[in-house]
Parts: sequence; C-alpha cells; structure tokens
Amino acid sequence: MNQDTSTYKILIIEDNSGDLFLVQDYLDEYFKSYNQTAANSFSKANEILSSQKNHFDIILLDLSLPDLEGMALVDAMIPLALETPLILLTGYSDIPFSILTLSRGVSDYMLKDDLTAFSLYKSIIHNIERKKYIREIETSQKKYSNLFQLSPQPLIIYQIDNLSIIDVNEAACNLYGYTIDEFRRLSIQETIPEEEYSNFQKEIDKVKNLTSSETYKGRFKHQKKNGEVFIVEIYSNVASYEEQNIRICLVSDVSERIKYIEKIEGQNLREGVFMYLMDMSDAENDIRQTIYDVLDHDPEFMAKAESGLGE
Repeated sequence: MNQDTSTYKILIIEDNSGDLFLVQDYLDEYFKSYNQTAANSFSKANEILSSQKNHFDIILLDLSLPDLEGMALVDAMIPLALETPLILLTGYSDIPFSILTLSRGVSDYMLKDDLTAFSLYKSIIHNIERKKYIREIETSQKKYSNLFQLSPQPLIIYQIDNLSIIDVNEAACNLYGYTIDEFRRLSIQETIPEEEYSNFQKEIDKVKNLTSSETYKGRFKHQKKNGEVFIVEIYSNVASYEEQNIRICLVSDVSERIKYIEKIEGQNLREGVFMYLMDMSDAENDIRQTIYDVLDHDPEFMAKAESGLGE
C-alpha cells in the first residue's frame, strides 16, 4: 500500500490510552510521516491551542474528557480550533446530537466502534482539503471585493430578474450620493428619471436577450439622490452570484463630454451660418433677415455676424 507522503500536524485529544494507541496505529498505516501532539484533557488541549506557536492541520477530539464532555466540550473547542477542522471521535451513537455538532462547526462525527484506518484517513484528508478549498474561495472573494471596491470607476451589481441592486462600490456612492445601504434598497430603475422609464424598459428587454458572452452598452439619463439628472454610458456583463443571475455594470458619467461635443457642434453650426450670411447678395436680404430673426436669441452670434457683414 502506498502511504501518504504529506506531513500533517495532528492534535489528538484523547484520555483513553488504548483508544489513543489505536488512533496512532491507524495513522501509521496510511501516513508515512506526521507530526503528532497529544492531550488527555480539555485543559491541556486549551493550553496547547492557546499557544501562538502551535498550528495544526486537523484536530481529533474524544467527546468525553475528564474535565469536560458532550456539547459543553464542543462549544468550548470550536473557538479554540479556529479554522482547523475538528473531527469528533465517540463511542456513543446519537444521530440528533451528531447533526447538532455539525451545525455548530464540527467537521465530522465518527463512531469509534466503526472506525478503521481507511475511514479515519479518508475523513482527515477530505476535511483538510475541504478547508483549503474554502480558504481559496474566501481569498478569491476578498481579492474580488478589493478590486471591486477600489475601482476608480463606479460599479453597480444588480439582479436581472427583479432589477434590485445587490452591491455598489465607493465610486458609485460618490457619483450618485447614496450610501451603500441606501443603494441596496433601490432597484436599478430607481436611478432613472421617470421620463426615461419607457426607453429603459426597452433596453432591459435587450439585455435579457443577450448571450452570456455579450457586453451591453447603452446611454441613459440617470438621477442622483439630490435629483440632479446626468448622462451616463453603461457597460455591463452577465455574472453569477449566490445562484442569482446578475449583471455587473460599469458606469461612466459622460455629461461634461456631451456638453463639450454639443458646444463644438454648435460653434461649427454658427460658423457655417455666419459664412453663409457673408456670401449672400443684396438681393437675398429678405432671406438674411429671416435667418437673423431665427438667431436673434443669440446676441453673441448676431454681434459677430453684423461685424463681419460690415467689413
């Protein structure tokens, strides 16, 4: 039989020397080498686990110790174990109690009478690997959360089916004026002025028909908490969050850019009309006067036009 060559640190908390010897024998059968520490009471285990120098990959706990037993022992051990998987070893078969201990944070519940070298090895490896996987997920979630919150671009996550806002980052809060808690009580539609509802619904229907690989891009009027309306461009992609269908939206405030473009276009238009007026003959004075009447609301342009015509 090929033995596991990984070196694990195992804490065995057992007051019965015969049971301790049996567990050690089972471990020797499947592990080529391992670092073992033993404690024969809760107080000794508490002393070992309270030391910052001690870190274990797995804890094997007898459910009946001289100074503490049963659920009181479980409740005392859970905070001491921290993130280390805790496997209970007991001689008593009590299904409701075993379910209760698992709900409190115990990793596995094993009957001593049914214990074998393989079942113990399997439980140890399974729970160590499961804890590693959970840590990897938590690390990944933390990295995602940091990237999400630290992004300088406003980001909004909403649920596709009911349009409720699930999360936003700080940049979104700064742009709209809502707190994160206030945002989470809104739907994405509530960031839209009422006059935009019809257009918004048409765009949402488009979004729902997109494939998972397609990126949506749209331009909307949005409304801040203080009522100010501004123009945004939205880029969104589908994602999955806790079995919900969501979209992650990147929001770009393009109000100033739109104003600048409109200003340039307006200037170009006025310059074109000005050149047209300059080229008109005297016979076209009636047409020129009509244009003046239309543009009479723009004193700056009229002053420039009249100055040019006088040269």
